[in-house]
Amino acid sequence: MAIGSITTPERFGEPLYEGLDDEVASDPRDFTVTIAGGERHDGEKPYTYVVRERMTRRAWAKALAWHMVEREDIDAFVVTAESHEGLPPHGCGYSWNDLRSDGV
Repeated sequence: MAIGSITTPERFGEPLYEGLDDEVASDPRDFTVTIAGGERHDGEKPYTYVVRERMTRRAWAKALAWHMVEREDIDAFVVTAESHEGLPPHGCGYSWNDLRSDGV
């Protein structure tokens, strides 16, 4: 595919994500981050990851970068309504990928 034939819906007027908590915690904490990638075009549900970080912005970036590299998928974004501090609720009805380094 020639570079000239690639198109993207560019948005330069406003940030993609607003209102993120930029407070840096002294200790890392768990975050649930849900990523919708190219699979959404086939009707598949997004992927959910658990990461351990000191702030929301880094948690989202870590999960998004991991998803994009491992799935070779640049058509991906954080689903803000399904991403939060803490683990997925017990009995949530979906599986998630544990990206915490200690595997807790």
